Amino acid sequence: MRKLIIVPVVLLIGLFVQWGEAAFQSDMNQEFKRGLELKRSEKFMEAAKIFSKIVEMDPKNVDALEQLATLYGWLGRYEDSIFLWKKALAFNHSNIDYRFALARVLSWKGDIQQAKEEYLRVHAVKKNDFDVLMGLGDVEMSLKNVTEARKYYLLAQSVRPNDPTLKKRLAGAVLPLLWRVDAGFSYDGYRNNISSRIAEHNSYTQIGRKFEFVSSSLWMRHEWQNHFGRTDNTIYVGGALRPVKFLAAQLEAGFTATPNFQPTQQYGTVIDFPISRYFIPSLGLKYLNYREGNVNLYSPGFKVQPMAWLDLNYRLTYAKNLSGPDSQGWLTQMNFQLGEKAGVYLGYSEGNESLPPLELSFNQTLFSGISLQISKRLAWRVDYSYENRPGLRGFLRSSIGSGFTVKF
Repeated sequence: MRKLIIVPVVLLIGLFVQWGEAAFQSDMNQEFKRGLELKRSEKFMEAAKIFSKIVEMDPKNVDALEQLATLYGWLGRYEDSIFLWKKALAFNHSNIDYRFALARVLSWKGDIQQAKEEYLRVHAVKKNDFDVLMGLGDVEMSLKNVTEARKYYLLAQSVRPNDPTLKKRLAGAVLPLLWRVDAGFSYDGYRNNISSRIAEHNSYTQIGRKFEFVSSSLWMRHEWQNHFGRTDNTIYVGGALRPVKFLAAQLEAGFTATPNFQPTQQYGTVIDFPISRYFIPSLGLKYLNYREGNVNLYSPGFKVQPMAWLDLNYRLTYAKNLSGPDSQGWLTQMNFQLGEKAGVYLGYSEGNESLPPLELSFNQTLFSGISLQISKRLAWRVDYSYENRPGLRGFLRSSIGSGFTVKF
């Protein structure tokens, strides 16, 4: 008799559990639909809350995981989105769409190398998928691999020839102009309380190359100077390097075989510390080797850029002279960017100077110039300076120069 009673009770409990599970699933389905409606209405935060509750109650619901990971990516919660895409892949490792979504969010977050690895895994399965090819092109551009980026963009073009976004990407994926030639000349006019002389002149030619390796470049320059009937020919070699985000350095060495006004050898460096976009302190060091002896120059300074089109530079100079008192000075300069095609600078410096063969004297210099970007490959500039050395027999110098830059 007791067995007859137990059987119906067990059946009743089973039916109740099944009804409860069905009701729970029905509620989840209704919530899922409501989340999709909110997503379609672009109410992403509200939709994310709903899918988050579904995942909390049913952690293995991969459909809800997919929706929540997508929404978190759109909302900029990249870490959460990446975690959920990896969780979804753990449930379904072969789902190539999940892996593509993971690659895309990794690229949004800036984890470019990881994004590239995921894109390549997807590409191994979906060779001619437009979105995958575009993603690979984008990450290669972020890595500054322009040749590789163009390769993927051109493959994408074979799939969708008229896609407007792709056309913009291809227009921007041009090979960088790595070589640069600069050349120019200047004419100086000198005057003092004894005599006046004109037509002293100088010229320079420089060739350099930029490298993508840690933002580096190398150059070589020849300067020809003719002052007071004496000529100096100086060869310079230099380089620039930015190994990390907060450190950039320039180094240069110069050699003059038969010096008159130039040192026999000179070595210098300028180290910048770009701690922010608005303020960059720097330190300059220079060693000059004259026939008469050595001079050490020190020049700490900083650059302030309150606006994108304006920056202000200030630098102190201190020289350990060969004989007599050491000398000091300062320099300030303002640079104005006039759109994309032109720039203007204006500066002033003053201080004592004592470099062989000239004697110690106080000097004031006003200088300015303008540069014009004629085309992507060609630029032209004009510079002017006016120097006054009142203690050196009323010495005055006016200098005007011009030069051009060619990139290829």
